Amino acid sequence: MRAEKGRDTLTEGRARLVESLASAMEEDGLSWYAGWERCWSARNAATGARYRGVNRLSLAAASARCGFEDPRWVTYNQARDAGWHVRRGERAQATVEFWSWYVPIMRAGRQSVVTVQRARELVAAGRISEDDVCGDRFLRGRGAWVFNASQVEGVPPVMEPRAADPGTEPWRVADDLIASSRCPVRETRSDDAFYAPAEDAITMPLRGQFESAEGFCRTLMHEMCHSTAGELGRPLPSDQESYAFEELVAELGSAFSAADAGLDMSAVARGGRCRPGPRTTRRTSGPGWTRSGTTHPPSRGRPRRRRARPTSSSAGTR
Repeated sequence: MRAEKGRDTLTEGRARLVESLASAMEEDGLSWYAGWERCWSARNAATGARYRGVNRLSLAAASARCGFEDPRWVTYNQARDAGWHVRRGERAQATVEFWSWYVPIMRAGRQSVVTVQRARELVAAGRISEDDVCGDRFLRGRGAWVFNASQVEGVPPVMEPRAADPGTEPWRVADDLIASSRCPVRETRSDDAFYAPAEDAITMPLRGQFESAEGFCRTLMHEMCHSTAGELGRPLPSDQESYAFEELVAELGSAFSAADAGLDMSAVARGGRCRPGPRTTRRTSGPGWTRSGTTHPPSRGRPRRRRARPTSSSAGTR
């Protein structure tokens, strides 16, 4: 019963997240997270641990939706155990996911399922033998509702974020990104930014072509996310759905990376525009990051490479 409730919470939380993202993207297009600048550093109020992956995105969406400025979140039980109290009438506004590896075991003649970590502890304590671990491990997730710290009485005041380091400027971030890139980054006069898997290289327009340093960083991070597809096992798109999936991976990845780099998220969200210059390179058809020509979403014909225009973001999906 408890496991089913956790799975229902997970499903409901994901549905709410998809609705929030779709609404933001439909309303603001490629600037969908422009108003989320204070939302990307969520952490647990009780443990201090930073949330990652989909939890980070879910809590950012909830913060933007509800106007929360405190980046800390906590479950009801965690608040109770810490001696804090959820204010009367407050409702949990977001969910977080917990994923663990489980394995079936036999104990006292009955089969049950425990986490792999718990199974190891039981074996180490001599309460079961290794032979009692009777099946393959499997991954299982559950969801839990969380409250923002501003909804909870007794939580210590949030530490104000440190002022940005004057030396941490967008162009310095760009230099660090290029130096850390797993593949070469070429800057050349072009209206296109793209990752070419056949060459395993990223091509970027010249910095002076961008309206802002944040726009250059956002576009670069987007293409760097594309460049990880092969190493992380993401296949090249073979249809419209897989193309959209890969673009969403790069879009979210660039947002996470920009937040971690300490960039102004509002400026990043609005800064993907590039001033088109004279065309000095021959343009090829097909998306830049799939220039091998093996895959193209069929319902749109060959999707174009990312072309920077004065009225649309060069970090956008084409």
